[in-house]
Amino acid sequence: IYPQVRDVKDFLYQLSYKNKLISVKVVNPKEKSLENALANLGIVSQQIQTTEENKTSFVQVYSSILLEYSGKYKTIPFVISTSELEYNLLTRIKSLSSNFQMEALLISGNGLSFDKEYSYVIPWFESAGFSPKIISAPDLDKTFVAPNQCLVVLGSSKLTLNDAVSIESYLQRGGKALFAVSPNTVDITSTWAATNEGYDPIIDMLTTWGFSIGNEIIQDISNYRLRMYATNPDNSIDYNNSIYVNYPFWLVTLPQFVNNEFIVTKNFSSFESYWSSPITLKKTGNGEYTPLIFTSQLAWLQAPYSITESQAFVTDPLSSANTKPSNIENGQYLIAATFSGDLPAYYLTNGIENTKITVISDQYFPSTVIENTNSPNNLNFLISNALYLSGNENLI
Repeated sequence: IYPQVRDVKDFLYQLSYKNKLISVKVVNPKEKSLENALANLGIVSQQIQTTEENKTSFVQVYSSILLEYSGKYKTIPFVISTSELEYNLLTRIKSLSSNFQMEALLISGNGLSFDKEYSYVIPWFESAGFSPKIISAPDLDKTFVAPNQCLVVLGSSKLTLNDAVSIESYLQRGGKALFAVSPNTVDITSTWAATNEGYDPIIDMLTTWGFSIGNEIIQDISNYRLRMYATNPDNSIDYNNSIYVNYPFWLVTLPQFVNNEFIVTKNFSSFESYWSSPITLKKTGNGEYTPLIFTSQLAWLQAPYSITESQAFVTDPLSSANTKPSNIENGQYLIAATFSGDLPAYYLTNGIENTKITVISDQYFPSTVIENTNSPNNLNFLISNALYLSGNENLI
């Protein structure tokens, strides 16, 4: 059904040929009556639609890899091409043969859930060979900082000053972290209304570390085009009546504005950003600040309450306020950057030595908003950063 599956088998045979410690066996589960045994290992068949002689039917197929070593096992539950196969095999072989394990500590700091709004994050980490763990900021006080570990903070509007102290203490003990935060909160499941949150202890801390995040929301002519549907009198969606709208708050990064010299973004194709804010770098730390992703050079900013006094921002896709005002100059803005080195203390007495942090001014980039753009770029960017921060940049 999928001819490229043959490439998977060829790749495995080549691996076995190059390394005599690796043997490969291809098994048909139905012929060997292995369905139940494989299900207990987390491998189940997939239903595939086929068309032959103008007849459509569904068949159950297996295309999985089971790796066994010294009484332990890992699985790649379903694979139909060699895309990312080398990475998936390598991380699992390392885990089996040397107890190598990558861990991602996940904090939702804006009240959104890893079951709903961030529902893709944990499966994506798991598919990349990470062990994701949802924690609260106070849990960090009793968390052992392990090798191959990183912290991911998504949003910060619900985090307190004590939470910020716990995060700073984690970094002080040797932790590395990614912060996807912005000073504005957006109702991503309904109206897309945006509000400015005001004081934020995490954003204040990042400012001290050299990452100043503005209160404005970036708009750009390089953006995602939405398809907007009309509604019927009963409020159901009228799929026969739609228009296309360029939505300047959903930025599409052009390849020429991505840092191709840095390992995380080298050969990186694109990034979709949602209601992000501008980052200004100020070298307060002793180390290297590296810009990663910029907007186009024809972007502009909407400041809180700059259009109406009744609401902080006008984010309605159909509002004429979202066309570029003639009295505002174009500009290019930074939306992601990283730092490696020593940082000054903010809440604690002593500074932070030999750390790495990445800051992205978009708390929604790995959320279910990506269903609208139907792209894996943002989740891949999340994993690349996690590999870099956990000391596994060679796997990128």
